[in-house]
Amino acid sequence: LEFALEILKILINENELDLIFAFKRQVSQTMEQLKKSSKMDENEIIKKVESLAKKGLIFDQPSSKGIVVYRLLPLLNVGVFEYTFMKKLEFSEKEKKFAILFEKLFDEYKEFVQDNYDTITPFLQTMPPVDRTIPIVEKNIEGKDIQISINKELEVPKEEVLLAQNVEEIINKFDDIAVGYCYCRHHKDLLGDSCKINAPRENCFTFGKSARFTTKQGFARMVTKDEALKILRDAE
Repeated sequence: LEFALEILKILINENELDLIFAFKRQVSQTMEQLKKSSKMDENEIIKKVESLAKKGLIFDQPSSKGIVVYRLLPLLNVGVFEYTFMKKLEFSEKEKKFAILFEKLFDEYKEFVQDNYDTITPFLQTMPPVDRTIPIVEKNIEGKDIQISINKELEVPKEEVLLAQNVEEIINKFDDIAVGYCYCRHHKDLLGDSCKINAPRENCFTFGKSARFTTKQGFARMVTKDEALKILRDAE
């Protein structure tokens, strides 16, 4: 895709390409695996990882076993786009150029999906979700109950109950909580097409190791549970 290449050319320095190519066969690797696949020493890998992580291209956090796993991130969902625009904007020419390129990339993706819909749909149906958006508006609708008679036997869909049903429960579940800016609104701000609703911008949460990653790389800031709950209330 033309605009994906344009974005990558801006993001990646020529001397970082060899580390990117090391992820060709396996997108998640330990340091020992990376040393073999990249044929670099540990110091060189760390130096390049630090640079690429700051750009939202590599995720570098310990696994549940305490071993640091290095994962190559995509441009979208969740990767470079989200991390680039969730940090505080300077409204620089580079940021504006990035916003335009990503908008063109979205158009490219739309066209590609439409042209290959039948091929892509089965793949998307089996792909696990990488992120989820949870509404924060509580149910407070008043009114009379109504009954609608269908007179037909309906197939009951399989239900799966999420472990955390709302944002507040998730906030209370985690010790490490970070907040960044809404990347969708920031992207639109840079395009000169700001959200018509003057809603708070800093309300995009990350939790656990994602929170540690986003704060380490400067994409977000750590907050306490009380601060997170206040941000949540202000956004309602």
